[in-house]
Amino acid sequence: MAKYSIGVVQVFGGLWKGYVSGRSARQFFGDNQEAQAQAWLLQQNRAEVEARWGARLAQLQFGHNRTALSVDTQDVGLAAALVQVAEEKQLPVLAVPVEKGRAKRQAWIRITVKAAAHDIEVTGVGDSVLLFSGQTAEGLDWLDAHLQSGPRLGSSRAVEHRFAGAIIEGAAADGLRVRVL
Repeated sequence: MAKYSIGVVQVFGGLWKGYVSGRSARQFFGDNQEAQAQAWLLQQNRAEVEARWGARLAQLQFGHNRTALSVDTQDVGLAAALVQVAEEKQLPVLAVPVEKGRAKRQAWIRITVKAAAHDIEVTGVGDSVLLFSGQTAEGLDWLDAHLQSGPRLGSSRAVEHRFAGAIIEGAAADGLRVRVL
């Protein structure tokens, strides 16, 4: 497999250019060249993450594969994009520095993405309103089917505390894993 590298650099005259695998791919113009370059860089890295690990992340997200995805890289931009994509899919992710190579002098980043440990997360225990958040596709589908009305906060559902117990019991009875925080 060919090594993929991407980056942006400020060149002579203050112009910014983007590079993919050592070849000039894009030049940026205007007052906000650096911001344009950074946005382009993130977009390119996200596309690479989806191409390399999109199917595996989808398996983790939908609970089809419980084996974690572990990636070691020296590319900080690619690591950041992988973390961002995993977090958007509501998957637990951990990024830690590791040392590899001869005499362990090369800095690498190890990103580990796991399957969601629970289908529904309940927050705000002890408050008058609790938030129910789907953490997997099954959890989101169950919440859509059983909590059709009522206020939402983003993708979370707001539920009065007096109804929370029955909802948690119903989800557990349907085989979902519920985490109460």
